[in-house]
Amino acid sequence: MTRRAKKATSPRKGRVGATLASPSLQGRAQDIALIDHLIERVDQGGSTLVISGEPGIGKSALLDVARHRASERGFTVLGMTGVLAEVHLPFAALEQALRPLMKGAEGLVPRQRSALLAAFGMHDDAGPPDIFLVALATLSLLSERATREPLLLVADDAQWLDQATFEVLAFVSRRLSSDPIVLVVAMRDDFKSSLGDASTLRLRLSGLDQADAERLLDANAPGLPAELRSRFLRGASGNPLALVELPRGERAAGDAPWLPLTDRLERAFSSRLSDLPHIAQLLLFVTAENDGTSLHEILSAAEAVLGERVGIAAIAPAVAAKLIEINGTEVRFRHPLVRSAMHQAADPATRQRIHAALAAVIHDQLDRQLWHRAAATIGPDDELAGEYDLMAARALRRGAVAMAIEVLESAARLSSTAKARGDRLLRAAELAAIWGSRSSWSACCGRPTSTRRTSWRWSGSPGAVRSASPRRSTILRRFSH
Repeated sequence: MTRRAKKATSPRKGRVGATLASPSLQGRAQDIALIDHLIERVDQGGSTLVISGEPGIGKSALLDVARHRASERGFTVLGMTGVLAEVHLPFAALEQALRPLMKGAEGLVPRQRSALLAAFGMHDDAGPPDIFLVALATLSLLSERATREPLLLVADDAQWLDQATFEVLAFVSRRLSSDPIVLVVAMRDDFKSSLGDASTLRLRLSGLDQADAERLLDANAPGLPAELRSRFLRGASGNPLALVELPRGERAAGDAPWLPLTDRLERAFSSRLSDLPHIAQLLLFVTAENDGTSLHEILSAAEAVLGERVGIAAIAPAVAAKLIEINGTEVRFRHPLVRSAMHQAADPATRQRIHAALAAVIHDQLDRQLWHRAAATIGPDDELAGEYDLMAARALRRGAVAMAIEVLESAARLSSTAKARGDRLLRAAELAAIWGSRSSWSACCGRPTSTRRTSWRWSGSPGAVRSASPRRSTILRRFSH
């Protein structure tokens, strides 16, 4: 049976009190005690903790506590964050976490080392990397580092991790009992994939109770009129992020209806845009559309859109409004909901200009450049469609079948003739049938009736497919819709 958080022993009181001084962690004493317990007992063996909850419930704040506690005790702290824009890039998040340990890859057995380097694009391997060998290499690197000092591995927004990374993480999570390694994973409630085994601790965060919610709201928005304060408390329903952010948006929005959670919370974020200078708003839009975090890319793309010089000072109002954070040369939104809100706030013409600008400033990453070119394109573009064919081939060589299917669908939309469009859609349908791609089947064909791997290939015209197979004809027609 899964161990429950409530059975954990409490840490020293002084350590809890120090963290609880932060208003954003109001009402989380027991949850912090669990994290302290896992870190303090690491010399007795490793463990995995999976934290789940709705957006804004405080998962990332608890991960920050874990990082802080572990750093105080001399742990090596590694981390990865799922990013929606990279969900189809195999091993992208894993590379983010293991980058500080890659010097140790030289000590891996040759097959593990080759698989790991191939997964990260650092080795020219003819075929897709063996995910089992990649997982073994990951576990070996973590275990070797843990022989010198205990290790904390943190994974935030696991619902947006690429599938390859998630599978490696699941493999590692089941093999930590003999190493001084703590793995803490945060994911949204609606994420269905499982991680860990029967020994895994699972902590589902619920909303704050009335007293804690009132204390958190009063700490962040003191002096509210009684009626407005009651509306905030009712709408937030104990969600800490809503309690912190909604008062700012509501004040800016005047008499707008109260925004309780999730989708309405996104609108609360975007309502703060109106107080920012035009350039700061544009920089937020560029940051939302960019699939990377480079400050240089964001500023350069904004310059291309505006046709004028844009300095780092222009983004300061967005930082002051607590919509984004700048860490060295990287820009990140304070919460994924902010990115979504910025995307929705930008009109289609602005998004198109931004994607064209990003395509122009990204020079060393061909696939990213092509993605932005396609996002900026209205109507057919056969040259770009041909480049998307090559991107799909590169994805297949890396074992990224789901990404290859999506790329082929995009290439089909860019095709100027019915024949070229049909051929590309059929190739995408073949991949979905051969590899049992759940996402593609559910989107175009419902649940697959079989996951058998076949080896047929089809290169005829869309019309000719009707005489080849009724099932293939159905696949093609549904992809075409």
